[in-house]
Amino acid sequence: TYFGIVALNIVMTVITLGLYYPWAKAAYRKYMWNETEFKESRFIFNGTGREMFRGFLIAYLIIIGFYALLIIGSLTKYGFIYILLFYLAAIIFIPFAIYGSWKYRISRTSWRGIFFKFDGNFGEFVGIYFKSLFFTIITFGIYSSWMRVKLQKYLFSHTSIGHLRLGFAGKGENLFVINLLGVLLLYVTLGLYIPV
Repeated sequence: TYFGIVALNIVMTVITLGLYYPWAKAAYRKYMWNETEFKESRFIFNGTGREMFRGFLIAYLIIIGFYALLIIGSLTKYGFIYILLFYLAAIIFIPFAIYGSWKYRISRTSWRGIFFKFDGNFGEFVGIYFKSLFFTIITFGIYSSWMRVKLQKYLFSHTSIGHLRLGFAGKGENLFVINLLGVLLLYVTLGLYIPV
């Protein structure tokens, strides 16, 4: 069933030059949510491709703007400055994308007719993001696993269903080992490890 969903999504996304992507994402989430259960009741994703298309279109236009900035900059003698602006804009955009997409997914998720709630603070999230990004940069990317875990812990700890609050028990060191093993196997298998 999952293979059929993925295959159809790929074909439709290619045929529509990427415009079908939000509907593909909605179909994927509906399937994954419906295959997840708690106390013998399944989760339901209530979002639609039409809703997600608006966010997709905004993100798409922002990305086009970033690349237009980069291309225009490369044609001038100040190309290096434009490249820095491009990466700076991308770094600033990422926390908005992570926070916004999580907030949307949670607001469209329900269980036994009860909708999930998210009470996070964007300012707090951005603070964690940039502090973790600083450590990731000065450790040449090594801290990225801990950064990802910190962000997930914040998002989960501010998510609730009814009076129950979610939690995230992952650890940065465990994710680091998984990522390191993945990179090593990627080269050893000449890329065949990617689907795994």
